[in-house]
Amino acid sequence: MTRVKQDRQTRPLRLSAELLSQVEALAKQHTRSFNGEVEWALRQYVRSERKYQPMQYNAERKAYVGQGSEGEIEVDEELFEAQLEAYVADGMPREEATATVRKPDVWEQVLLK
Repeated sequence: MTRVKQDRQTRPLRLSAELLSQVEALAKQHTRSFNGEVEWALRQYVRSERKYQPMQYNAERKAYVGQGSEGEIEVDEELFEAQLEAYVADGMPREEATATVRKPDVWEQVLLK
């Protein structure tokens, strides 16, 4: 089983009138709500700045588990191994492929498509 758990919380946010107007314009351009635009922008920032810990194998769950920008990511061992072999088949060296599939942000991109 593969899943991404989400937990939404409310936080007050203070923005200048100029920034508020700019974010509202971007939200309209991207056909998102204001909150959706802010969440998308923050998610992009976290992905670019965060240093992820590699996913670890959990024998009890028979899955690889890690923390993504939106919460816990769990990837079934069969899917994990299949993705690893796909990278190797595409010519990626096994060591690099192993490091790649252990990155939670790689799975966020795969799972959220």
